[in-house]
Amino acid sequence: MDKEELSESLFEYLKQDLSFGKKLRGDKFNLEATINTVFLANKSMPSTVLSRLLSKISESPKSLKYLEVGSGLGISLVEGLREGFNIKGLEPGKNCGFEGRFNFTLKLLSHFGINPNEIIFDGFAENMSMFVDEEFDVVYSNQVLEHVKNVQQVLKESQRVLRKGGMIFMSVPHYNYYYEGHYQLFWLPYIFLNKKIAKQYLALRGKDKSFVDELNFITYGNLYNTAKQIFKKKHFYIMPHFKNKYISFFSVLYYYQQLNFENIPNKVALNIFVQNRLGKTLSKPLISFFVRVFIMLGFAESLNLIYYKK
Repeated sequence: MDKEELSESLFEYLKQDLSFGKKLRGDKFNLEATINTVFLANKSMPSTVLSRLLSKISESPKSLKYLEVGSGLGISLVEGLREGFNIKGLEPGKNCGFEGRFNFTLKLLSHFGINPNEIIFDGFAENMSMFVDEEFDVVYSNQVLEHVKNVQQVLKESQRVLRKGGMIFMSVPHYNYYYEGHYQLFWLPYIFLNKKIAKQYLALRGKDKSFVDELNFITYGNLYNTAKQIFKKKHFYIMPHFKNKYISFFSVLYYYQQLNFENIPNKVALNIFVQNRLGKTLSKPLISFFVRVFIMLGFAESLNLIYYKK
């Protein structure tokens, strides 16, 4: 979807909603750049990573039933529907004390001739009572878990509405990283996990520190422990995303190794180098070791939680 496809009134509504960013970023906030980023980030559904994962559960992704947890502005939701995917969305709206983004999604769906009553549902991710057990093949979210009140309950509900053989995919910012995306500021891993210290830092930078109370500072460790409680250490994986192009080679190979894809693409140069010299048996623990070191050093920009329900 391109922003040019929106009506003038919809575009003005969008600008009004996204202007919230000025409260967090101050004078550095650029509304036009923010709008461009929103449309670029939601350009395709499914995303590249999700597309690869879907190949493990179905040869026909469009035959699956999807739930998007935290639909936000609804741009990705509409894009997926227009591509022929069977998707429903969940987003807090008027019944939960939130109206802005939910109302925009309603208007956006109607703008493209889609009945919103059949697509978008008003509610928090901790309570998906509007959906029956094992209703969906895929439950996914992007940059949502850091905003929910109870991560454990969200994972529990996501597992409940997921059918056997289905998949959960949730991408979330990593707070042991050197950058905080909401404020667009340099961030100190480990130290700023203490919210009192984080607030003092934000106050020194002239930022609105109150938003910190709405965030879950998710790290590899606490996400792993929470997922283990719900999924019982079975069939779930946490895949880091490294922004550094050199370190990202390790995450690509780690991704294919952990998920046991039968064919790791030969174009992954690191795979050829490591496996030809060390063999598959030794290369897997070695790659895992390096990936965990890079996570500990604060190089993981985001985390992808993946769960297959057997």
